[in-house]
Amino acid sequence: MIWFWPTVLRPVLEAAEPKVLVEVGAAGGHNTKNILEFAVEHGARVHVIDPVPGFDVDAFTETYGDAFIFHREKSHEVLGEIETADVVLIDGDHNWFTVYHELRLLGERAEAEGRPFPVVLLHDVSWPYARRDMYYNPSDVPEEARQPHRKANIVYGQIELSDDRGINGGLANAERSGGPRNGVLTAVEEYVAQSGQDFVLRIVHGFSGLGMLAPTTTLERSPALRREFERVLDADFLFEHSKRLELIAIKSRAQAVEATRTLRRSAAAHAKLETELARLQKELEALGDRSDASTSPLSR
Repeated sequence: MIWFWPTVLRPVLEAAEPKVLVEVGAAGGHNTKNILEFAVEHGARVHVIDPVPGFDVDAFTETYGDAFIFHREKSHEVLGEIETADVVLIDGDHNWFTVYHELRLLGERAEAEGRPFPVVLLHDVSWPYARRDMYYNPSDVPEEARQPHRKANIVYGQIELSDDRGINGGLANAERSGGPRNGVLTAVEEYVAQSGQDFVLRIVHGFSGLGMLAPTTTLERSPALRREFERVLDADFLFEHSKRLELIAIKSRAQAVEATRTLRRSAAAHAKLETELARLQKELEALGDRSDASTSPLSR
């Protein structure tokens, strides 16, 4: 999600003017820093939810003070208990069950307090997890809500997993993409359809995709926020976004070419060493033959 910070996330936060933010899934804390720095600048506080944080929580507490409230729990265990948020950033477990019920809990909490559903920004609404579940820990998801899954690779344009090519083979991925209750975007769409509210959903593709979700009434009350939701459809934004994606593609191609060169150099060096080893083995064999000949009875 950090890829979207300067172009989408911060502008949306500026427009929303939140006093309470929630981040679900902090990983290494890189985007958490961005969110907390924004919160300190604007007098807001951030609830960060992650059962296995990849950063020094104590150091963050020392740096950001009361702006930082950490929950070492799973999202479903805490979202219904903490204060109602104005903006929620979701980048946790990328599967239908987790995301659908995160949205449900946010909606129930807001309704109980007579507050509008928060503005929600969600990662992984594009390939590969828009229509395919992934489970960091499959046992966290009830068996009846889990897709058949295994640790194998995802190939773009292919429904089934692959053992030979693709990405994310070290994760528990749904064996097939598509169908009901499968994937992050599916969860968002199903929640919106069943909520009884009018929502606006925007999707910014690239970098695994960013979803922007807000009630229509919220956007009607906030012209600044509505402009941010419309801006991601503008030609100027899409042009600049495509340039960023192309830059990443260029860098990736360059890295792939350099990796191929390194592999070829390594293969050539390996072949040279194999040739040298074979030569040395022949010399050793020849020395052994001469030694055997000099010590045999016929040589005396």
